[in-house]
Amino acid sequence: MEAAFGLSVTLTMLMSTVLINFYLYTKRVPTIWVVLITGLFTVIELSFLSANLQKIKEGGYITLIIGAILFYQFRHFA
Repeated sequence: MEAAFGLSVTLTMLMSTVLINFYLYTKRVPTIWVVLITGLFTVIELSFLSANLQKIKEGGYITLIIGAILFYQFRHFA
């Protein structure tokens, strides 16, 4: 179960970086700052993700399946 937790935390961090990117863009922060801040966080989080990809076969697929089901239901019924 630890594999699913580590993978979900890493994916949550990556999604937070995408949201920070959109927030900075909507607040009209200069593009160079948006690229630098988002790029820094993306590089760090992609290194965590690459280390955690081996956890998919150790139980991380459960998190991905649950997330896909919830995403489908949200898109289908919303």
